[in-house]
Amino acid sequence: MAENIEEFYKEYDERENIEFTPQNNERISLPCIWVSEIFPPSQISNFYMKAKELGWEDDCISLNSDFTDQVAKMRVNGLCGWLNLGIIYNKDNNSVFRERVAELPQYVKYVHCCIIQPFPSATIAVFQFIFDEYVSDIVNEVLYERIKSDVEVYGTRIVNRGVFWKKKLRIKTEREYIKSLCTEWVANTFPGVFANVFARKYPTVDILLFQEYRPCLKKDNKQEYIRLFDLGDRFESWQCSKLEKLYLNKKYYDEPDGYNLTLYCNINDLNDKDEFKHYCGDVKDKLTSYLVDFSNNVALYAMFYCVKMIQNAYFELRDMVNQLFIEDEPELKQIYTMYSKMNELQLTFIVFLKDYLHYFKNKNAFIFRDIFHFSRTITFTRKVYKDFLIERDSEVMNGIASEAMKLDKEMNVILDRSISLANAIYNNKASRVNIKIQKSMLLLTVALLLFSVVVGLKDYNIPQLVKTFISNLLQ
Repeated sequence: MAENIEEFYKEYDERENIEFTPQNNERISLPCIWVSEIFPPSQISNFYMKAKELGWEDDCISLNSDFTDQVAKMRVNGLCGWLNLGIIYNKDNNSVFRERVAELPQYVKYVHCCIIQPFPSATIAVFQFIFDEYVSDIVNEVLYERIKSDVEVYGTRIVNRGVFWKKKLRIKTEREYIKSLCTEWVANTFPGVFANVFARKYPTVDILLFQEYRPCLKKDNKQEYIRLFDLGDRFESWQCSKLEKLYLNKKYYDEPDGYNLTLYCNINDLNDKDEFKHYCGDVKDKLTSYLVDFSNNVALYAMFYCVKMIQNAYFELRDMVNQLFIEDEPELKQIYTMYSKMNELQLTFIVFLKDYLHYFKNKNAFIFRDIFHFSRTITFTRKVYKDFLIERDSEVMNGIASEAMKLDKEMNVILDRSISLANAIYNNKASRVNIKIQKSMLLLTVALLLFSVVVGLKDYNIPQLVKTFISNLLQ
């Protein structure tokens, strides 16, 4: 039986290895990842402090060397803006042209950073991590590896972890590892709301470049390996209007550790693009330089994700309060804990949500300028598809932000009434305790009185006194 199973899966593995391994000269690279961090009023002090610790405030020759002062002025004066901080090199880089330096993650050549102020109460730092060749080719090692299934037999039940499952998991693990290097660097270097409030669940954007596969065309049987990257199909893809051969996919969208978007394209389709004529290097270098302007999209996406996380935080608090009042008499300490969590949410996000709703009602807001527009690659007649991020998601997120504001008001009313109820319960308990104490004190007083009488009469002949008292009564 075991030999037959092993022989069957040996042939099965061979077929799957052929099916999910490129049969041409395909090379897939991962040149960069974007990570963003948001600084609402409660977190902006971290931004100023970390910039000072890195010595970036003392640098008088770098691009926008006074960026912290400019950010402070924009926040105080109610302004919007975009600041390019240029390239951040590793500390051990000896390049003559290096500007700002920091301790960068492993495999990162340099980081491009820009600061976006979409409205007064939010400062967004967008970091574009450019990788070395090791990371750029990290998925190819897994892609071309010959993998064997893991087969386990439990009685009459067979559990098989096949070639497709193992390859897909390993590719995802490699991508998640590279992403974690970048998110951990941002969390430790410039901690904001995602690091301190949302448990380091960062929204990220990565990009995959193919040599042979051409997105949104009908796949042939030799391109089944594309399924390993969770890019979905043509119905789930969005095409860029600025760069027609660049696509966006959000199937790899809602992960436990943060939201992810993926850009992808065939790099050979970009060789003769006029958009790249002012940039240096090979096509990959030109593309990553050109996509510096993609930071507005990344910042916008980070705000949408933040609004969604705020709503989730209110939902979680609401459920905790409801669960608390299932009990007959909730403790005052528990209610005050809920109230402190509510205050923390308000201090961190209420001003942010108000500004968000005010500024984002206008489609001509600063954040929407010079943005990359994406539209559906496949449309159907009689149905109008809205632009991704600009119309479609912004409308959804505006509704979510409004709902979060309503939840905040409702939770305020509930918690205020809860505290009044808890105070009444506490006062009732206190009055009961006082009555018990008064009864105890009365008994103690009577006992002390009796004790005093007994002690005071101990030197007298009690029986004789009783006889004398009775005889006097009888006379």
